[in-house]
Amino acid sequence: IVVVAGFQGLSKEGHVTTLGRGGSDTSAALLGAALGAERCDIFTDVSGMMTGDPRLVKKARFLKEVSYEEVANMAHEGAKVIHPRAVEVAQQAHLPLRIRSTWDGVNELGTLISDRNLSISHYRTVTGVAHQVGLTQFSIATSDVTADEVFNLLAANKLSVDFININPDKIVFNLNREESRLAQKLLEAQKIEAQVVPDCAKVSIVGAGIMGTPGVTAKIVAALSKQKIQILQTTDSYTTIWVLVNGKDLVAAVNALHDTFLVKEA
Repeated sequence: IVVVAGFQGLSKEGHVTTLGRGGSDTSAALLGAALGAERCDIFTDVSGMMTGDPRLVKKARFLKEVSYEEVANMAHEGAKVIHPRAVEVAQQAHLPLRIRSTWDGVNELGTLISDRNLSISHYRTVTGVAHQVGLTQFSIATSDVTADEVFNLLAANKLSVDFININPDKIVFNLNREESRLAQKLLEAQKIEAQVVPDCAKVSIVGAGIMGTPGVTAKIVAALSKQKIQILQTTDSYTTIWVLVNGKDLVAAVNALHDTFLVKEA
């Protein structure tokens, strides 16, 4: 048995450094890929990937199998079971990962992460619901300032914006709580007026089957409207749809979307 300090490494110059957050997961995936391992097991404090955060989602359940893309997207959107870099390394090497609990019995194999099973004719639409909290939404009218002026100002101060919508008359974007304070000071110094909505939460539905499935957005709107949850912003990619809501609506929002897409499909 070879024991490796998971987060430590060497720079090209030979200096001891670290791989940062999630470094142990990433080290395990890198070693598994380099050694041509059949599988890499990640032992953690949970029994595997779940369809939602069990602390918020009442009916969250475990997933036996999930694809690299789905797990990476869930991790990027707030699920903290495994670091997305580890998943990306494993995907490049086609190295299966298992998320397992340190405390479960040896026969409890947790969640298998591998290439998507293309033999399944109807892949599930949604794999899980994830969330991020502590966001601040900025809306800036473009009548007196251009979008590139605003984004160049933020980039020059190393502020990375998220969840961007650009319309003919305004731009909308989000920053985390800490960065939003600096952004407000920068905008005020440039006399750029911004409407600010603090304490927002981004709720995401993730699934490889979202692309090409009609009616997904309509179901999201209907589920949140039924709970009288205001949608502040929305955007999508081929595997993820993001919705911004007020922080006070987070628990109701994740449960409404989980019930709509995952309980009925179970």
